[in-house]
Amino acid sequence: AVYLRNVSTGAEKAVVRFGGTKAPGGFSPDGAWLFAGVSQGGDSDIYRIRVVGGTTERVVQGGGLDVSPSPSPDGRRIAFVSDRGGSPQIYVKTIGAGGETRISRGTAYATSPSWSPAGDRIAYTARVGGRFVVVTVAPDGSDPRDVASAADGDCEDPSFAPDGRSLVYTYRKRGYSSLKIVSSDGRIQRTLVSGIGDAGSPAWSPGR
Repeated sequence: AVYLRNVSTGAEKAVVRFGGTKAPGGFSPDGAWLFAGVSQGGDSDIYRIRVVGGTTERVVQGGGLDVSPSPSPDGRRIAFVSDRGGSPQIYVKTIGAGGETRISRGTAYATSPSWSPAGDRIAYTARVGGRFVVVTVAPDGSDPRDVASAADGDCEDPSFAPDGRSLVYTYRKRGYSSLKIVSSDGRIQRTLVSGIGDAGSPAWSPGR
C-alpha cells in the first residue's frame, strides 16, 4: 500500500490499497489529491486519490504502462511516462479531457518529468548517444533544450527549484554519484554534493 505520514505526529494512514504494484507521484497544488501509478491485470494506469476521504479517479489509461505522474503547478495538466508507443516517453494530458501529447522527441528513452514552477517548461531525463542527459521542453513539446550532459557520465532525475531559475540533478559515473545544480538555460553549473555512492531522485523543498 501507499501510506501518508504526518511528520509532526508520526501518524500514518494507507491511501492506496487497490491494485498490484503502486508507485506514488506528486500532490496536486492544493494538497487535496495524491497521484499514483497503479498496476491491475498486467496494465498500469494513473490515478488521483483524495487525501481526505479516499475518493479515487483514474486520470490516465491506455495500452502499456503509464507511470511517474507529475501534476502541473496549476493542477490542470499532468506529465507522465508511458511506453504505449513501444519505449518510455513523456506525455502531457489535460485532466478530464481526452487525448495526450507526446513531448519527448529524438530519444528512445525518456523519464522523470518535472514541471517548472511557472508551468512553462518540463524537464526530463533522455537517452542521447548512449548517455543520459537532462532536457527541458515547453508543455506542447516545442523548443527542446539540452541543459545538462556529460561526456563521461549520465545526468538524470531533474527537479526545478521553486524560483524556476535552476534545476538539481544526479550525475553518475561508474558507481560514483554527485548532485549538481544547473541554471535553467544550462550555462551555469556547480556541484552541490559529491563523493557519494548511489544517489538519485533529488527534490527541492517548497519556498523561494
